[in-house]
Order: sequence, then C-alpha cells, then structure tokens
Amino acid sequence: PYQWAVLDGLTETGVTAMYLCREMTDIPLSNIGKYLGGRDHTTILHGIDKVKESIGSDETLRSTVDILKKKINPS
Repeated sequence: PYQWAVLDGLTETGVTAMYLCREMTDIPLSNIGKYLGGRDHTTILHGIDKVKESIGSDETLRSTVDILKKKINPS
C-alpha cells in the first residue's frame, strides 16, 4: 500500500497535497514546491507520480483522495 510515502522528508499528507494541487489547479510544479516547503519541482513530480501509481492499487488512498476532492470542490 501507501508505505513509500516518506519522500524527501514529506509525509503521506504532503505527497497527497502535491497530487491534489496538481490535479485541481493550474499551479506550476515549481510553485507547488515553493508552497510545500521549498521543494524542487522534480520532487513534486516524483510525489505526484507515486500517488498516481498507488491510486491504481490502493483502495484506501483512492477513497481518501476522492473524499478530499469532494470536500475541496463540493460542486
């Protein structure tokens, strides 16, 4: 499951936040990195890729992301 989550000092929450920022906004990777602790855009891209990969096989993660998306944008 979602055990790879510590990525360059970030927790599951941070990596999920990267993914949601990218999926739900048009903010460039470099700005997402800046907002999430001054991370490099490549770290952000790697985190996003890991979440995308894990969503396919981890029902808990997929459900969590779906719930967060609905809470952020309830329309």
